[in-house]
Amino acid sequence: MRLLSITDTEEITQKLQAGEVIILPTDTVYGFATSVYQPESLLRMNQIKGREAKMGTIIAGSPDQLLELGVSQTDIDKISHLWPNAVSIALPCSPDYDYLHPGQSEPVFRVPKPEWLRNLLLKTGPLMTTSVNFPGEPPVTTTAESVQLFGEMIATIVSYGEPLSGLPSTIISLKDDGYEVVRMGAVKL
Repeated sequence: MRLLSITDTEEITQKLQAGEVIILPTDTVYGFATSVYQPESLLRMNQIKGREAKMGTIIAGSPDQLLELGVSQTDIDKISHLWPNAVSIALPCSPDYDYLHPGQSEPVFRVPKPEWLRNLLLKTGPLMTTSVNFPGEPPVTTTAESVQLFGEMIATIVSYGEPLSGLPSTIISLKDDGYEVVRMGAVKL
């Protein structure tokens, strides 16, 4: 297991573009992360976490990166004022990416608040993330917990150096006249 800093962006980028599943800090909790363009890596992420084919949240460096996944400009225009922030939004995307949301009607997207993470995402492209924990357990908020639980299964863990909030993102879905809160989390809407 290799421990990297959030400043090791070139090495982190190489690992993610090669299809590796890593652990990195997000704006809420530590998350497993891998490229959305590598379906086999997405399956491996779920195997490591110990759950069936269920995906997490796709994080992007900017709303424009979502256009690459077939999210409409109209939908992006409706919600981009909520980002960057710990707000995840269910949005339709291209049928080419149906594998990103098995069993869900739409994938969930977020542009995270930390500038270092957005800059990384602009290099790596969008990433699928899911909280670092076993199903039914609380999410991990420190590097030490990540190493303790998954250090034997994950080759790369990115350290932030301090605990994260542990509050999940707020999830919303679009409605004709606005949006509906699906899960209230870190951001009160």
